[in-house]
Amino acid sequence: MEPVKALEWITDNLEPVFPLKTFRDNSAEAKPLPDYSAEHPRLSDAELLALFHEEKETPLPAGKAARPVNDQFVKISGFGGQGALSAGSMLAKCAVAEGLTATWLPSYGAEMRGGTANTSVIISSREIGSPVVDTPNVLIALNGPSLDVFENAVRPGGTIIVNESIITRKVKRNDVAAIYLPASDLAKKEGFIAGANSAMLAIYILASKIIAIETFRSLIPLTVKKKQLVDLNLKIVENAERYYREKIAPAV
Repeated sequence: MEPVKALEWITDNLEPVFPLKTFRDNSAEAKPLPDYSAEHPRLSDAELLALFHEEKETPLPAGKAARPVNDQFVKISGFGGQGALSAGSMLAKCAVAEGLTATWLPSYGAEMRGGTANTSVIISSREIGSPVVDTPNVLIALNGPSLDVFENAVRPGGTIIVNESIITRKVKRNDVAAIYLPASDLAKKEGFIAGANSAMLAIYILASKIIAIETFRSLIPLTVKKKQLVDLNLKIVENAERYYREKIAPAV
């Protein structure tokens, strides 16, 4: 039903059967609840802030001096489980480690794994007013639906990086740069197909030169918890670097 008709149906059909009223009031006989605040006094603002600051997180490498960069409005998109969100988080951390400002805004469907997922990352040398990326100048498409949805939103002169292992078509536009990478194949070669996001991220970093690939490599051990996956991701990044030097860089 439309919202108005649904409300009318509830009023006409449900409320006569289930009227809104107080059926029983035993508040006079009910025992009072214990005074929680007596045993647990409210924290002051300073104590509350200190509590949040007590959270233990892996420190990032010391930031470098900030430098002017062309603002990057990056959209990373794929199926849930392809690592689009973690790739965006990693990219933002890399930018911060190099003294830049960055935002990370994830978005995912209710389906989670297997559903749609995308993340917006902004990298700048200035303050960032909003984390929303409606018109990216970089699109990292991990699957076909992502390319279909976001290709036309990319700004003229922008860049689209395509995971050609599973995307069968080419970029239709001629006013953007297109980079094709068999990311899933490079990751599958190491027995870890979920690492395709690392390959895609490495290619973006190498092509844009916004941050150093060494920064990316140094953050992988700090953000990936399992040592086995650390080694696999580092190997996939190495494969992506080799592919970039041999196949992509000569054509740029």
